[in-house]
Amino acid sequence: MNVLKEAGEIERLIDEFKNDLYVGGAEDAVLRDKAKEIFERIDETIQILGGNSVVTQLLKGTRKDFENFVIDVYRNRHAPELKKFYFLYKKKHPQQAFVTA
Repeated sequence: MNVLKEAGEIERLIDEFKNDLYVGGAEDAVLRDKAKEIFERIDETIQILGGNSVVTQLLKGTRKDFENFVIDVYRNRHAPELKKFYFLYKKKHPQQAFVTA
């Protein structure tokens, strides 16, 4: 796995998610599916890398930023599917989920 290529792909997916949200007004189920794919790819890449490398730390920061963005989305928009997905993700990965009050 080319780590830099994967990191670039993750960033592209996040940008696509944001564009779908802002420009396209994507349906809640579409946002949920895209968020799930992004979280899975980030977690998979971190697991493959392991350790505390710089890239791992950057990916963890990216995941935290994306989680906070997802929280903002479901708080400020009617997105029950996205909210349900996030809480299930948080329940399965408590050490990886961040909640900002």
